[in-house]
Amino acid sequence: MALVDFNGLVFLHNLVYSDAGIITNASDRVRKYDSNDYKRFIVRDFEHHRVFVDIEDFMKHVLHVPDNWKTEWAPAIKKIKNDRSFRSEFKGYREQCNAFGSQEKEFYLQLVDTLNTILDVARKSSIKLETPQRYIVNDPKRLHFGVLNEANLTPDVISLHENLHCNLQKDEIEKRRRDGTPLTWASPLQVLEVKHFDTALVDGSHMPRLKMNGKDPKTSHAGPPTKCRYKPLPVQTTSKPPKRALDGSSRPSRKAQKQGPKSTPNRTSVQSEEEEPYPSEELPRTKETGRQKEVYIQIGKYLFEQLSIPAFRSHTTVGLVDRDRIQLYHANRSVILVSSAINFGSTDKADGLDKLIAIVIAFSRLSLRDGGILHNLDNGNLFQDNEKLPMTRINTQLGVLRVQENELELKKDGKTLTLQYHEVASHEPSLIGRSTAVLHATSSEWQDKDLVVKISWPGADRVSEAKFLKRAIEKAKCTPNEWAVNHLPDHLFDLDVDFDSESTHGKVARMFKRAEFVESEYKYERRALRIIVQGCLYPLNTLTDVKEIAQVLLDVACIHRWLYEKVGILHCDLSLKNIMYRKINGKVYGVLNDFDLSSWTASLTSDYTRTSQQRTGTPPYMAAGLLMGTDTLHLYRHDVESLFYIMLVLASHHEIQQDGVRTRRGLETLPFEEWFDQPSYKTLGSLKQSFLMMLPPLDLSPTFEDFRDWLQELRFSLHKGILSECQYKGKVTRQEEGHGAGPSRVIPPDEEILGGSICYSALISPARNLKGKLEGLIVRYESES
Repeated sequence: MALVDFNGLVFLHNLVYSDAGIITNASDRVRKYDSNDYKRFIVRDFEHHRVFVDIEDFMKHVLHVPDNWKTEWAPAIKKIKNDRSFRSEFKGYREQCNAFGSQEKEFYLQLVDTLNTILDVARKSSIKLETPQRYIVNDPKRLHFGVLNEANLTPDVISLHENLHCNLQKDEIEKRRRDGTPLTWASPLQVLEVKHFDTALVDGSHMPRLKMNGKDPKTSHAGPPTKCRYKPLPVQTTSKPPKRALDGSSRPSRKAQKQGPKSTPNRTSVQSEEEEPYPSEELPRTKETGRQKEVYIQIGKYLFEQLSIPAFRSHTTVGLVDRDRIQLYHANRSVILVSSAINFGSTDKADGLDKLIAIVIAFSRLSLRDGGILHNLDNGNLFQDNEKLPMTRINTQLGVLRVQENELELKKDGKTLTLQYHEVASHEPSLIGRSTAVLHATSSEWQDKDLVVKISWPGADRVSEAKFLKRAIEKAKCTPNEWAVNHLPDHLFDLDVDFDSESTHGKVARMFKRAEFVESEYKYERRALRIIVQGCLYPLNTLTDVKEIAQVLLDVACIHRWLYEKVGILHCDLSLKNIMYRKINGKVYGVLNDFDLSSWTASLTSDYTRTSQQRTGTPPYMAAGLLMGTDTLHLYRHDVESLFYIMLVLASHHEIQQDGVRTRRGLETLPFEEWFDQPSYKTLGSLKQSFLMMLPPLDLSPTFEDFRDWLQELRFSLHKGILSECQYKGKVTRQEEGHGAGPSRVIPPDEEILGGSICYSALISPARNLKGKLEGLIVRYESES
């Protein structure tokens, strides 16, 4: 169990949103992620990871509503519906919904009062509310310290824990509207986005729909009313969809990237909400309109901000209200669930109002952990020091946030480890995926060491990085002079936080076991929180000596082969940011880092039963065959090919300056820039294969000119290997067509190294004979094969 102090994690939330960006990625693109980048990531995740579910299944699995809630909670729901205050507030809200031309802001306070009245009456019932909370109007106030850093990203309504709510100013409490008290994205327990039009919600037509008990969730979706209740605006003309990027996202054009989005006051979209184009009523109801996409991207941003706090939120839920309908979105790093909508303002027998009341009760009934907040479960002092919660003090210097007196407490096997964390090393937030954050840290446990703490959410069924490291370090200590230890991360502590079957993660995962889908299927991958403490390493781009850079690359090639031969580990994710170094007695030693996607060589299989096992790697550095899908199994030669691309991009795109490796200047276009901007994996793979087969001249930076012989020799080895594979496939095809020699004459190349061309010696042999500044590199491992 992880013990995590909430106040520290609010600081941590602030910390990871520094302008430092991803410093270890500086070698790759030498640019920081901005709001447009994150928006593309959000669009990608919504395009590929949404699943539509029935609202009742959503309530049972996400909100932990009991199966028999309609009978068990019936007395409480009846009491609420008959309460004079509730009837008055709800009547006012329904009148607002049915009034033609009502604008969005007119709904906020009436909705807040309706929801708070439900909670007030529910407290007097037999239902126990675990997490007391209050709803307040938040718009137009910002929530601070967001990754997106968008001034206009302002949730309309939020719920706060009562211990935090009581810290609001007196007039804020009385007006149920936030005014001057600053809050962070760590503060809300729930977020609601309100729309004044009836066409914001989606009906599941353009995503997989999960059938439970044979029921298509679309059949229970409450569609918009036939009568328009708001002022129609001009129809928006829809532009062509943008090209799809390598990661599946919609990538803006270069011109758009340079110019940035148009900004408007008080909204996140291009136009203010009062000026949003009105979609034609003649459009088919099953088609997601431009308006719906803008809305769900806005919802995605809220989910993204809340999940971007490392080790704080395991999942989060946002409600989307368009007048008297509500639809719920839930993200847990594995999937984005979208519920069917309910109409809670209808007087028909669809029990929409009962469900709304049950949803409000359920959110307050959830424990903090079931609601997605990981905190100190031993003493429950989540809001003990309330005055520190709304705002924190930070010092900004040279674009790096340094936060003082921040502690993260971890407990494992009766041992408690306290870390003081400092500036960010890297942060890669996401809705779906590992969402890795690395922070510099110190601890009294290792007073003589600079530390880093890595927080990530890999697939729960994958072998943990800690297991790979422990096995590798144990073996490394048996090598002559323990040479291999110098080239592995210094693993000090690790903690896995798993979620049992009755947790929200467990309940959602259970929905996907033996699941049936409508339209298309979705492969669910359960995730776990993993925290590792290691000695500090340094990114390759901080070196200023070309020979030291070459030695680090050679060291990584050596330790990579040693791991493969002696420990049975294949790394599977080689990239510039995973090649690090340490200094011992003034000498540089290359270190291979980040084993999240590694595999045991004995367990490699072409039967990809886990999503993270497919196409493992970082696309610009991945092997061509893996990108094109012609190779179904990740092999040693694919990592050799990745090392070649790393060296090639490094030497072609960069130059050495006084402060480290930086992007090459004076070029309008970098030689392989298109590898980072291709719209698909297959296209990128084809480009790489063409480059290896055609052998065009290498355009290297003058500071990396001495890499030329190494790169040319290695590229020719890759060329021969791929050529032998193509020749074999050509002969097989001719045989199948009835031409050429008989089957016994066609001998396939060794799949592992393609006829001996793509092997360890192809990497090492050229390095032994390099001249100029690279003469005298040390080969630290001699392979036995």
